Amino acid sequence: FFFLMIRRPPRSTQSRSSAASDVYKRQVSNYYRKFTKYAYYNDILIGAISCREEQRNNEDTLYILTIGVLEPYRKYQIGSQLVEEILRMVKEKKNIKSIYLHVQVGNDVALNFYQRLGFEIAETIPDYYTNITPTACNLLRKKVNQE
Repeated sequence: FFFLMIRRPPRSTQSRSSAASDVYKRQVSNYYRKFTKYAYYNDILIGAISCREEQRNNEDTLYILTIGVLEPYRKYQIGSQLVEEILRMVKEKKNIKSIYLHVQVGNDVALNFYQRLGFEIAETIPDYYTNITPTACNLLRKKVNQE
């Protein structure tokens, strides 16, 4: 049995765990607080997702900026729970029509993860990255609130 608590960023940035997580919380929480969620286990921050609302092709969208789960906890579907919580929030906000993100070409683990959650490759962008190889990325998209 694995108990996981997913919640919004705290208003206070008092330390819950490490100094590194506090820096992340201060930087991300203040600007992207609305669509940021943290996963805790026994009061330890073990995962997070942060997104921002954007206009893309004359459509309200949500962009997944970052998602991460500490390696020892990855087998417990915490990343999936974080994405599913964001999806639940987006369904309540009817104006958002799609969620998208970039995944480096060759990152098959990430690609498979998002495809299991219903994301599809919308396009492949060559030379998207400048400091890593391969430089191409896949733009993944999931349509939501389509009537």
